[in-house]
Parts: sequence; C-alpha cells; structure tokens
Amino acid sequence: MRHDVQQRAILLALATLLDMIDEATAEPARPSLPLRAILAFLVACGAERGICNDFWKTMVDATLGQTSATTRDYMRRTYGRTHYLGIVRSLGIKRTCPDFSQRVHRLRVTSDPETRARDAVAAMVRNAKHDREIVASKGHPRTAAARRIMKERLAAGKSADGSE
Repeated sequence: MRHDVQQRAILLALATLLDMIDEATAEPARPSLPLRAILAFLVACGAERGICNDFWKTMVDATLGQTSATTRDYMRRTYGRTHYLGIVRSLGIKRTCPDFSQRVHRLRVTSDPETRARDAVAAMVRNAKHDREIVASKGHPRTAAARRIMKERLAAGKSADGSE
C-alpha cells in the first residue's frame, strides 16, 4: 500500500490528465514541463512508460494523421481517454472502485487545474524527500525491526519464520 502522500499525488496527477483531456481540441496542447513531470511521476509510480508516451503524443501531435479539425478533436479526446484508462490500469488502480472515481471527481470540482498541478508537484517533492529520508536511514523503521527479529530468530536456532 502506498503511503498517503503518494496516493494523493497520483490522484492529483490523474485529475490533471483528465482536465487536459476535457480541454483538448483539434489543436495540440503545447508541450509543457508540468505535463512531462506528471507523466514521469506516474511512470515512477508504476505506470507503463509506453502508455504515458502514447498519452503525450496524442496530446501534442499536431496532425494525429488527420486533416479534418473535427476528426482531430474527436481523436485527441477519445485516444487521450483511452491512454488515461491504460495509465490507471497500469498503476494497479481498479477504475470501477467507487472510492477512486469519487476522490478524483472531488479533486476536480474543488480546485482549479493550476492548483491541482501545483499540489501534485508539491506532493511529489514531499514524497521524494520522504524516500530520501528512508534511504538515508538504511530502510523503513518497520523493515529494520523485521531484520532485527529475523537475526534474533536465526541466532536462537530457529528458522526465519519462527519455527524450530
């Protein structure tokens, strides 16, 4: 289970992607550093890189292989949502879970896209700081305690699971 900061950052990132899809038009989105950061963060959290790359291409590709503005508008929104669902699935999130859908919806209606993007980046920074602290302390406290217990069991002549 991911810790709360990371879960919130993932939800904010996903809500931001949904906003981008909803605002998509026949014209491509401007390639932006925040979008790249959000997609890189999702990849770091377990999303498949290929799906994130496809999302990026769909949003920023000028032609999408079509000349009609109506077709490009339709494709950008439809393919964007398809790639979004692939990202959600690759993160191991069950989209049918009412809690997930409600949390993303609440985020989208209670703050504007810029605030969500800023909050997502801030949460990523906090998450990275937490991860650096864990690495600096040679592991999570629970992991250190588990290693200590296993060493004690092995020293007492028991197997690692506690049996004789």
